[in-house]
Amino acid sequence: MNRDEVIRKAEEGTLELDPEERAIEESFERGEWKSIPNVEAEIKRYQEGAREWRMIQSARNITGASRRKERPT
Repeated sequence: MNRDEVIRKAEEGTLELDPEERAIEESFERGEWKSIPNVEAEIKRYQEGAREWRMIQSARNITGASRRKERPT
């Protein structure tokens, strides 16, 4: 299911949640989730970390560092 389908089903009230998703929703509705201070800076920090991780993974793939070497049989 793509993002648009999820949004449509949520708006229609026909989106079915699994038990873990339901527990998170109920926790949120009880007010157990709190906003963090300086949220914009935190979003930027995590985005930069994700960007760096992708660059590292890309470099590993180029150099072959992520490939497992086959042992002779």
